[in-house]
Amino acid sequence: MLKKVKDFYKKLSQVQPREGKDIGLICLGDYDLSEIVSSIPESNKTALFELNKETVSAELIKEIADLFEHKKKTILILRLHDYLSPKIYNQLYLISRSRKMDFSYLEEDVYTKISSDTQIILVTTEEELENLNYDNLLNLVGPVLRL
Repeated sequence: MLKKVKDFYKKLSQVQPREGKDIGLICLGDYDLSEIVSSIPESNKTALFELNKETVSAELIKEIADLFEHKKKTILILRLHDYLSPKIYNQLYLISRSRKMDFSYLEEDVYTKISSDTQIILVTTEEELENLNYDNLLNLVGPVLRL
């Protein structure tokens, strides 16, 4: 399993489009999230966020934008559960199409360009993916790894 995740990460970093950003998706299966994170090369550059109905979207988006602004080579893992905020979905859409984030935060417009070295991976289970409030999430992602 560790080899599958390492190969997935390597392929994700090599298959980026000229415009936009391929976002990876890992369906956990019987594996634990910590196993996934520990399998990623350079896991010390990994930022992990759990997303659910209680997630404060504006705060999370700002935190991710700051991370991208200050660390050019980052691996962002977003653990999806049963709900994905429309604000976060919109930012993922922008990233996948134009490699940028553009949003308002506390009456301030924030614009962040995503480095080509940055990797974004969504992690969920098959069941959570089926029950997610966005049926078209697979339209946002590139490579998918089912464990």
